Amino acid sequence: MKKVLIISLSIFILFYSVTAFSDTKLQDVMGIMEDNSYKNSFLGFGCSLGDWTMASQERIEAAGELTKKLFSSDVHEAIEQLGTLTVFIALAPNGIDNISANLTYLGDQAQTLELLGIEFLYENQLDQLKLTLEAAQMQDVLLDVSSVVIDGRALPCLRMQYNYMGILNINAIQVSLLKDNYLVNITSTASDMKTAEDAICHVFWM
Repeated sequence: MKKVLIISLSIFILFYSVTAFSDTKLQDVMGIMEDNSYKNSFLGFGCSLGDWTMASQERIEAAGELTKKLFSSDVHEAIEQLGTLTVFIALAPNGIDNISANLTYLGDQAQTLELLGIEFLYENQLDQLKLTLEAAQMQDVLLDVSSVVIDGRALPCLRMQYNYMGILNINAIQVSLLKDNYLVNITSTASDMKTAEDAICHVFWM
């Protein structure tokens, strides 16, 4: 019972702690555009855009609740205000399908997650995630922990399917990575699962 309580507490702290980015500079975390690709050497991944387009900084700011004011502050202050930082959003030609990446600084909790594993993390958040989506008026919610191969690397992933108020079908694939003390979530979202899987395969490792 004590062990279960410790694991549960660790997961709780993992999702709800708000910590600093240490000495990392915000511009390093955000990545760069180069040769029609987004590249983030700090986080270790990139995304080939092809005929997709990088979302404007204004859209990224809106998605991550990030304001221009944060770029003049240190990263410690930024992460204290945000908790999770959106670093990348790319849009398909239809302007709807997209792929995004955000990260959260975990500090010492990164070691706990490394021991438990990403798959454990996914499986133990399914019930709460379903309740959260249903509370947001999502219908026919289906969640599944499986795997996906990205740039030759097999990773556990979380597949999500739901309908928004009978209007819009949403399919998403999320992969999560540990980079030093950071949890990186990369998510592709589309109207059907095949398109979402094709989108996540725009990612490459650096």
